[in-house]
Amino acid sequence: MTQPSVSRGLALQWKLPLLVGALMALLTTAALIAAWAEVRQAAIRTARVRLETVSAQFAQQLESQAKSYLDGAEKLAADPVLAAALRDGDRFDTAAVAALLLEGDVVAAELLDERGALRWEGGRDLAAVRTLEAQRLRESSRGGSNRGIGVLQAIGDTLVFPIVAVVRDGERRVGYVARWFASRPNPRGPEAVATLIGLGARLYLGSPGGSWSDQARIVAPPPVPPESLERMRFYERDSLGRQLAVGATVSIAPWMIVTEFPVASITAPATGFLRRGMIGAGILLTLGVLVGVVVTRRVTLPLRELTDASDRLAAGDRAVRVPVRSGDEFGRLGAAFNAMAEQVDSEVAARTAAEAQWRLLFAENPMPMWVVDLETLGFLAVNQAAVEQYGWQPQEWATMTIKDIRPSEDLPGMQAVLDRHAQGGMRAALVRHQDRGGRVFEVELNGREVTFQGRHARLVMGLDLTERRALEQQLRQAQKMEAVGRLAGGVAHDFNNSLAVISAYAELTAADLRAAGLAQDNIEEVLRASTQAHALTRQLLTFSRQQVTRPEVLPPNPIAESVGRMASRLVEEDVRITFDLDPHVSAVRIDPGQLEQVLLNLVVNARDAMPHGGQLTIASTMRTVEEGMIAAHGLGAPGRYVVLSVSDTGTGITADVRARIFDPFFTTKPVGKGTGLGLATAYGIVAAAGGAITVYSEVGVGSTFRVYLPEVAGAPTRDLTAMPLPTPVRSTGHELVLLVEDDVAVRVATTAVLERLGYRVLAAETPVEALALAADPAQAIDIVLSDVVMPEMPGPALVARLRETRPTLKAILMSGYAGDAVASRGVEASQLPFLEKPFTIAALAATLRAELDRG
Repeated sequence: MTQPSVSRGLALQWKLPLLVGALMALLTTAALIAAWAEVRQAAIRTARVRLETVSAQFAQQLESQAKSYLDGAEKLAADPVLAAALRDGDRFDTAAVAALLLEGDVVAAELLDERGALRWEGGRDLAAVRTLEAQRLRESSRGGSNRGIGVLQAIGDTLVFPIVAVVRDGERRVGYVARWFASRPNPRGPEAVATLIGLGARLYLGSPGGSWSDQARIVAPPPVPPESLERMRFYERDSLGRQLAVGATVSIAPWMIVTEFPVASITAPATGFLRRGMIGAGILLTLGVLVGVVVTRRVTLPLRELTDASDRLAAGDRAVRVPVRSGDEFGRLGAAFNAMAEQVDSEVAARTAAEAQWRLLFAENPMPMWVVDLETLGFLAVNQAAVEQYGWQPQEWATMTIKDIRPSEDLPGMQAVLDRHAQGGMRAALVRHQDRGGRVFEVELNGREVTFQGRHARLVMGLDLTERRALEQQLRQAQKMEAVGRLAGGVAHDFNNSLAVISAYAELTAADLRAAGLAQDNIEEVLRASTQAHALTRQLLTFSRQQVTRPEVLPPNPIAESVGRMASRLVEEDVRITFDLDPHVSAVRIDPGQLEQVLLNLVVNARDAMPHGGQLTIASTMRTVEEGMIAAHGLGAPGRYVVLSVSDTGTGITADVRARIFDPFFTTKPVGKGTGLGLATAYGIVAAAGGAITVYSEVGVGSTFRVYLPEVAGAPTRDLTAMPLPTPVRSTGHELVLLVEDDVAVRVATTAVLERLGYRVLAAETPVEALALAADPAQAIDIVLSDVVMPEMPGPALVARLRETRPTLKAILMSGYAGDAVASRGVEASQLPFLEKPFTIAALAATLRAELDRG
C-alpha cells in the first residue's frame, strides 16, 4: 500500500530556539525603529535650525552689501558731471563721464535722459549686458525712489546685477545712471559652506525669475518656487537626491539665499545608530538561539536520530541503523526500528535480485519475448522489443491470444505445433506471424515452460527472419554474378582478339568486293554476326562489371526521355508511352551509356510483356531509404536515392520467375529469342553504381521495375540536353605508325587495315622490339598504336618509355581485356585514347586521325 507523502518540517531542536529568537527579534526591532525615528526627527530639527541661521546670516551680509551699492549709486548720481552731461545735450565731456561711471568693480554702465533715451554707454562687458535689456530698472526709480537694484543674471559663470539711480539737476529729474556689478565665482565657496553646515550642504545665491549660483558656478534654480523656501521644504534635486532646504530673502533687493542639506547626511547618525543597534541585537539573538539549540539538541537527539534513519531508509539506504543508548521509550523505539530495517533489507535484496534478472532476461532483451498462458493461449507479459516489433501496445497485448498474431490461413496447423511443444519434442519452430499493420513475416520461435504468476505458461522468444532471408537472397545473387563474371572475364580477351581479326578481314574483303562491283551479301552476314558477337561480349563484360566505364555526374531525366523516344520505335502502335518525370530529382553518378542500356533493357522487357498493347510509363522521383529498409531494397546504406521506374500493364510476372529474373542466362522466351542477359546486365550496371533494382508485379495487372541510384550533390558534368554534333574527320593518312601487338593474327590484320588506310607501318611483337625500332633516329615515327596487356610491360609503360626519347610522340592504346585488367595497368591514369577490341576500320581510322590532327 502506498504511503501518503508528508512534507518534511523544521527539526524540533531548531523550532523552539527560533520561535523564542523570533519573538525577541520582533520586540528588539520595534524598539530600535522607534528610537531611530526619534533620533532622525531630532537630527532634522537640528539641521533646520542650522540652515535657517546660515541663510539669515548670509542674507544679512547681502543686504549690507546691497545697501552699500545703493548708497554709492545715489551719491554718484548727485555728481554735477552727470547732471551737466544730461543738461548740455551732445556737448558733454564723455571722458569725464566714463571715468566717473566705470570706477570700481563695474562691468558696464549707461547714462540715460529722463525719457529713457541712451546718452552714453561703456564697460568691458557692455556687449553681454546689452542682452539683459529686459532687466533694466529705468522704471524702478519712478514714483519717488531715487535708487533701485535689479535681479541677478548670469554672464558666463558670473552673476551680474544692475544698480540704477536718478540724476537730478537741483530738484528736477534729468535722467538715470545704470551700473552693472559682478559677483565673481569663488571655487572654495562650496567647501566653506560644507565645512560650516555639514558634508554635502550647499548654499545658493540667486533671484526669483533670474539666475542662480552655488558660488563656484551657475546652477539650476530650486525645483520649487523660491518664495516658498522661507519655510523649511523637502524636495528632490537631480543627481543629488532628497534635500532639506531653507531660504532667506534680501529685503532691499530681489535676491535670495537658499541653503540645502542632503537628507541622507542629516539622518546618517540615526541610520548608523539603527545599524549598530541591529548588529548588536543580531549578535545577542544569535548567541541566544545557539544556546537554545544546544540545550534543545540534548533533549531531542534520540528522536532526531530516529527521524533521520527513517528518511534514509525510505530513500533506499537499507544499511542504516540507530544507536540505542538507554532503555527508555526512545531506546525501545530505536530497537524496534532496527529490527524493522533488518527485515526490509533482506526482502528488498531478494526482490532487487529477482527484478534485475527479470529485466536482463526478459524486459530489456533486444529480442521480442512474451509469456503465454498454455490454457487460454493469452499473453501474460510482453517485453518492449515485442511491442516495437508487432505494433500493439502493452494494454492491447493483455487482451490478445497467440491466434491474433498468426495469419488466418495458418491457424489450422497451429495446434499441431503447440502439441509438439507440449510433448517436449520441439524446442524451435519456424512459423509465420503478422503485425498490427497486417505485414506477414517468418519467425523462428524458441521457448520453454515456466510458472508465471501462478499460471502454467510458456516463455517464448521470436526472431524475425525477414532481414536474414533478404541477406541470404542477396548473397546467392552476388555469388551467381561473381561466378559468371569470372567466366566472362576469362574468355573476353581471346574472344575479342578473334573478333578483331574476323572484323578486320571481313571489312577489307567487303571493301575489295565493293571496289570490284561484286555482291557483298555473304561478307555482310559475317560482319553482322561479328557485330552481334561483339555486342554479346560487351553485355557479358558489363554484367560482370568488367566493362570499361566512364561514370559522370548527370541528370537522369534527359536519358529517360531519350530512351522513351527510342522506345517509340521499338513498340507497336497499340502501346502508349507516358512520362512522369520529377523535374527536381537530383543528379546521379553513372556512365550515361550504361544508364541508357539499363532503361532500354527494362523498356524492351516491358514491351515483350504487352503482346496485345497497353501502357508503358517511365517515371522518376526522390526517395529516402531508412536504416531498417536497406535490406528489403537490396541497398548497401541508408540515404537519399533517385528512383527511375519503368511500369507496364502487361501479363505480370509469377513468383517463381521473379525469384530468378536477374539470373544470368535465365529467360522465359523461346530458344533463339533471348540471351537471358538483359536484366542481369542491368542488375550488374546498377549494382556497380552503388544502387539496386527491385521488381513488383501482379499476374494479369502488370509490373514495375524500380532502379535506385544514390543521390549525388553538385552540378552535372555536362548538359545532356545540348549534346554537340560530332565533327567529321578525315579517315586516311600517310604518317608512320608504330604498331605493338603480341597476338600475331591481330598484328597482321591491323597492319593490313592501316596500310589500306594509307599509313606506313612498323610492326613489333613485343615492347622490347618496339623500343629497338624507336631507337633508330632514321625512323620518323608519328604515332604508336599499342596493345595494353603484353608479357614484358603494359602499353602505358611502353608509351612512357618511348616518350623519354620522343617527348612529342602521340599514342593510342587498345585491348581485348576490360575492367580491372585494364585499369590496373594504368590506362585511365595515362589519359591516352583507348580502343576496345574488336574495333571497326572506321573507328580505328577516326581515332588515329583525331589524335594525329590534335595540336
